[in-house]
Amino acid sequence: MLNHVARLLLAISVVMPFTGSNARAEEDFRIGLPIELSGRFVAFGAQVKKGAETAVEVWRSVRGEKVAGRTITLIIHDVQSNTVQTVSAMNELINSDRAHVLVGPGASNIGAAAIPPWKKSENRPIWLVPGVSTTVAEKEVGKDPYYFHNFPWAYHYHATNAEALKQTIGSNKKVAIVYSDGAYGRAHVDHARQYLKAAGFDIVGEELIREGANDFTPALLRVRAKRPEVLYALVQTDDAVLLTKQVYSTNLNVPYLVGTFQAVTPEWRAAVGDLQNCWTGVTTYLPGMVYAADAREPKLFPAAKEWESKWRAKYNKEPEYMEVGAYISTMEVLLAAEKSNSTDRDKLAAVLARDSYATMLGNSRFEPSEVALHQAFGTMVAFQQQKVGSEYKSVVFYPPAVAEGKPQPCPAR
Repeated sequence: MLNHVARLLLAISVVMPFTGSNARAEEDFRIGLPIELSGRFVAFGAQVKKGAETAVEVWRSVRGEKVAGRTITLIIHDVQSNTVQTVSAMNELINSDRAHVLVGPGASNIGAAAIPPWKKSENRPIWLVPGVSTTVAEKEVGKDPYYFHNFPWAYHYHATNAEALKQTIGSNKKVAIVYSDGAYGRAHVDHARQYLKAAGFDIVGEELIREGANDFTPALLRVRAKRPEVLYALVQTDDAVLLTKQVYSTNLNVPYLVGTFQAVTPEWRAAVGDLQNCWTGVTTYLPGMVYAADAREPKLFPAAKEWESKWRAKYNKEPEYMEVGAYISTMEVLLAAEKSNSTDRDKLAAVLARDSYATMLGNSRFEPSEVALHQAFGTMVAFQQQKVGSEYKSVVFYPPAVAEGKPQPCPAR
């Protein structure tokens, strides 16, 4: 009899923590963050984390601790900037953590790797992505109703770049393209060719470089031999830093140095110092852009300048694009949960697809992209890093309605 009671008590002691854990989990609104907190894309993941955490803090200060009657829980998994680890993290978030919503990652390679494990799950959660530009991901997602993209796709970059260059420096220019062999470079190069040719530019050479290589000099010397007037670089993170330095050390002497997203990041600017001068970039967000507060939710989506001021006071730095994007993405899902009073993915998706807000990136309305169902914030501006006094400023030169100046040719060496 004693042995029977002992066995019964042991069974209860094993089952009760599991049951209690489930009960607590059912009271949570679980937002999973599959993000790069180590490895070569750590800057992107750190931004997504900070943006999401700030959104939850603001929500709690305005609305309280809960949404739809549930405690808000962020579940963070470091994907380590590694595609294999990304698959593992996605499976854990979906199957073990049972996240209701995913926000992240930031990098194109990682975002593309995250899609197959998500799509194969019959009960996959709502997913908002404040990064990832590769159209490899867009095609993989297809018409999935649960995927919401809050970042430009690759073709948005090059439509903006080509038209901006055409209008400001003229299209009778020779262009050399340098692109990386990873998901980012390969996804961008076809669109770069398409839009540059359509705008009338003469592509005189292309160089494929290996991601993570320690020397791009041979490729740059081949570019120099072509004597282009525009270098069009499709690289990111550490590769962008090395390329910038070696453009200088090889005496490339190209009048216009054109980039995409790397020129936005403070990590690139800090690493290259004065070599950032005259590089261009494209983005949907720069500090100082003028967007009004949302009429219905001004405390959650204040005017851009007010939001930036609060961010600087809190973090003692300017906000970065993916911080803004992750903040907006997280706030959107919290509002969707509140309005639907539910964690059901179909109800959340219906609210996300229906509603829109005035945000620090402009109107958040989701519309179909070239392939996918839900795309927001595809409108971009082109800017150039120019020295103003003792500091560098991102001077917007396109579109004309918001232009602060014109692109200047790089000084000859």
